[in-house]
Amino acid sequence: MVLLRRFGIPKRPKTVVMNLYGGNDLRDSAEYQRHREALRSTGRAPSEAVESVFPALTRSWLGRHSRALNLVLAFVSRSFHRATHARPRDDEDFRYEIEFADGAVAFNVRNGDTDEVEYARRAAQDPALLAVWDEALAAFVALSRTHGFDPVVSFTPSAHSAYADRVRFSDESVAPLLQKYDRAQREHLQRLAGELGFAFHDLEPDLRRAAEDGDSRSLLYDPEDLHFTLRAHQVVAESIARFLAARPARP
Repeated sequence: MVLLRRFGIPKRPKTVVMNLYGGNDLRDSAEYQRHREALRSTGRAPSEAVESVFPALTRSWLGRHSRALNLVLAFVSRSFHRATHARPRDDEDFRYEIEFADGAVAFNVRNGDTDEVEYARRAAQDPALLAVWDEALAAFVALSRTHGFDPVVSFTPSAHSAYADRVRFSDESVAPLLQKYDRAQREHLQRLAGELGFAFHDLEPDLRRAAEDGDSRSLLYDPEDLHFTLRAHQVVAESIARFLAARPARP
């Protein structure tokens, strides 16, 4: 939004496309809100360090002299920290393979981005977590009305979702969890589009069709960093172009 206001709006665009990525954009939005709320309430940025949940008691005479009390406070504070800070499990295995006719390709071999699985678990337990996008998207629509552009929100799936019919996870137990997470994000955006008044374009169907046509020499995602390849960028550009061409002209 900052970049849009500073660089986009002066160009007087007729259409603005905001893309959301199903892999880690929900995590980033949640972390942004946590940072903002901490600044509002305490004037300090949130810390990843464990902080006492009873700071006044910790600073009291008893807190400074009682080892037993400090042990209890440390245990309670650490438990609270773990419950409120989504951190990837140490034993999480988020590696997978994509099966092709000419062989399998290993993806995420360094086992990165395991917090995607963690946030999928959190969203399954608390669907309200998806609402972290709502405020920003409402502001996006409000900005479109002020400056007269057509607001479009697109959704980009993770590699394992685009290749859903060919993926094999090292830990098969995460497969249904991630499928539910992907579906929940898309359905939330579709519902929000009707409520707020933006156009929603789901890129997943076109990426899945492209995945069916390709082989291991024409990947849509890089196996290591999981970013789009040149072919995927072309698929997405053509998909968005078709979607925009079918949109009715704004008055």
